[in-house]
Formats: sequence, structure tokens, C-alpha cells
Amino acid sequence: VYGIYSGTRSMNSRDTLIRYVARAPLQLALIRAKEAELFSKIPLTRPVLDIGCADGIFAEVAFGKKGTIDVGIDIDDVALGIAREKKIYRRVVRADARNLPFRDAQFGSVISNQSMEHIKGVDAVFAEVARVLKKRGTFVFLVPTIYLADYWLTSAAFRLIGLTRMGDFFHTLRNRIFHHENLWPASVWKRKLEAHGLTIDTLRYNGTKKNYFVSELLWPLRIPQLLLTRLLGSEVLFPRGPAVFAAKVLSKFLSTDGTAIPASGATMLITAHKT
Repeated sequence: VYGIYSGTRSMNSRDTLIRYVARAPLQLALIRAKEAELFSKIPLTRPVLDIGCADGIFAEVAFGKKGTIDVGIDIDDVALGIAREKKIYRRVVRADARNLPFRDAQFGSVISNQSMEHIKGVDAVFAEVARVLKKRGTFVFLVPTIYLADYWLTSAAFRLIGLTRMGDFFHTLRNRIFHHENLWPASVWKRKLEAHGLTIDTLRYNGTKKNYFVSELLWPLRIPQLLLTRLLGSEVLFPRGPAVFAAKVLSKFLSTDGTAIPASGATMLITAHKT
């Protein structure tokens, strides 16, 4: 229905994981590295806007060179400060995606990774994306799917032993903690995009249970780094040597196949264009 995803630039999954973990906690890198690999293969027309840019590490890993992405926006001042210091973007702006401070038809491409699911009233975002995109401009975003409960170790484990209600409870609790507002099937995303003149070109599911399960087990190691970063208002990253070594070991049995296209997954990458 949506066409076959095809990349334009080769990027080794294992190498991407190592690059990511050199810049971020292993728990996060196990999930984001594959996403960065997928984004890296999509041709983007400049200028490029990144909605929900956070600290910019994702864009740095996905696109390589500093300044490749023209503008990054977010509402998190701490994350924006880190992105500004790293100079990943030519410009970072504190802005609400539902009310973008840019002129009509300003961007050739808009990208967003793991942000649309957090925004209440996401239809307003799509209206703004359509407004700031040039005609035939590209919109690429990745969001969690309705299959997410099967990729979280806690909920999946309870479901496996027949305690479905307990699994559903933990799934709902975690969605609240992570402020997941929009977990929809592809058909809903398609309808909402088309309502604002945006047409889906490709859709690819992403994420393996191995990666997500191991990532969940590593959360206790990430929490101190996350708390210190928020407390101090600047990036705190513990020595990377042990994390890089662990990533190399884990990569031997975690999925690193960049060619297989899964039939379902924890997330889905959607590419669309302005008609």
C-alpha cells in the first residue's frame, strides 16, 4: 500500500551502534542506532527542519557532519542548550511544533524522530508541517506502533505467562510515564496526514525484541546520568570505554541486519510528501 522503503546511503548497523554509544548511554543507543541508520538512507532536500531535535545526538549520528540540518526545534531548554553547544544544527529554536515560527514554504524537508507520539493535538503539527514545507517537500518521522507492548520486557513477560491484565497494566503505566499520547495504526496516521495535504510514500517497521528487552534491562544504568544532566543543566556522560566494549559484545547476538524489512515492529518510519 505504501511502497517499499529503499535507502540511498550504506551505513553499517554495528558501526552505527558503536558511534552512537560513544555519544550516549548504551540503553538509548541500542534503540536509537538503528533508527539513525534508517534516517541516514533517506535523501533530504535542504533546508531541513528537525522537530523535537533534543540534544542533537541523533542527528549527529544519522547525518554525520555538523551543520547538515539547518534548524532544530524543541521545548526542552536543557536539551537545546546541549545541541547549541555541539553545533549540530546551524540554528536551534525553542518552539512548539503546533505553532512553528517560520514562513510558508521555507523548508525542503522536515524530519522528526520519536516526537509525534508525545504531542497532544498532533493534527496541528501536521498542518504546520504542510505550511512550512515547499511543494513536493519531504516529511519523515518515526513513531512507536500499536505493537509496542510486545517489545517491552515487563509487559511482554506477563503476557507470555498468561497474566494479560498485568501486562496491560504495566504497558499503560509506562505509556503514561513516557507521555505517549498517540499510539495509532498506520491507517490513522495516513488519514491524519492526508487531511493536511501530506501523502505517505513509504512505511517501514523497525525494532527487534532482543534490542528492546536488553535496553530495558539497562535502564538502571542510565538513570543516574539522566538525573545528573537534568540537575546540572548540561550534558553528563560517564566514561565511554566500558559502554563501547559492552556494545561490541552485545552486537554479536543482537540484530544488526540492515537489509531485512520486518512485517511489524516497535516503531515505524513514515516518509511522506506535500502534494
